[in-house]
Amino acid sequence: MNAHFVDAWWSWLLQAGWQSAIVGGVLLFVVACGKRWPAPVRYALLMIALVKFATPPFWSSPIGLFSQFSVANRPSASALLAGQNSRVDPASGSAANSSSADAHEQSNESGRTRRLEQAAPRLGDSDGEARSLESRIDPATIRPIGDFAALSSLKILLLTLHLSGAVALLVWVAREFLSIRRLTARSQSVEAGAIRDSLERIRGRYGLGLHARVLTSTEIAAPLATGVWPPTVILPESAEGLERRELDAILFHELTHLRRGDSLLVWLQVALCAVWWFHPVIWLVNRSLRRVREDYCDDSILLSGIATESEYCEMLLRVRSEEHTSELQSH
Repeated sequence: MNAHFVDAWWSWLLQAGWQSAIVGGVLLFVVACGKRWPAPVRYALLMIALVKFATPPFWSSPIGLFSQFSVANRPSASALLAGQNSRVDPASGSAANSSSADAHEQSNESGRTRRLEQAAPRLGDSDGEARSLESRIDPATIRPIGDFAALSSLKILLLTLHLSGAVALLVWVAREFLSIRRLTARSQSVEAGAIRDSLERIRGRYGLGLHARVLTSTEIAAPLATGVWPPTVILPESAEGLERRELDAILFHELTHLRRGDSLLVWLQVALCAVWWFHPVIWLVNRSLRRVREDYCDDSILLSGIATESEYCEMLLRVRSEEHTSELQSH
């Protein structure tokens, strides 16, 4: 495995990991303290924490912004030593002779001979300078080659574990995605009845779900919103027997998820969880986002006047008791 790639991965993992942990931890604490804040405010704070996991590190240590650039561009002792030798090595063609002197040298054989004779004692002086530079290097700071080999092997092992975990999580996500696709294919389109009437009322009064399709299924017990194109709401078949206000509230909730683009954000969360599957903060942020996302849609129902707070609470208790949540669904 390429050593430069492994080192770059290791540096990114450490720097981005601790920075995301600090940003995410602070914002989670702020959101926990502001439970009564409006849902959009809490959601925006959590989105900042989530996006931090998708951005490169901005600094490499608690002090010194962008200090990794200065460290990366700083020449090492071996490079300095190599540069010292190359500057005085006559065989490399980089001895202290100017280009204009070389042009005259080609036409004047005797001048070239004199220059070579003058460069000869300078070589001995430069060797002494190189030895002096080597003597200033502290042997205590030089690690044995075996230590570097062990560290390199450890990095490769951790990188392998990292990639294995990401692949395993993506395989699980693919299975969930295919499961939803199969569920959607087996569901029935709503062309008439109470559900269709409710959909038309919400479209006409609130402008929601103009391009969404509504399906029913006997395989689920709770409603869900999924898909980007076409956006889809799947309701349990038993929803046909709900009262008008209850049905309007459920459809309004799911269509609000689709209008907000929650399906796209869910995919972003899943992708970041696959990359940072070992990081506990990303899972805490993910869980908080799902909860605040539901709060946002619930608040939208109350603001719309479709249902009173007591009516909607009773409805939620019935629905949540039967709810099964997938990472790729918005409820």
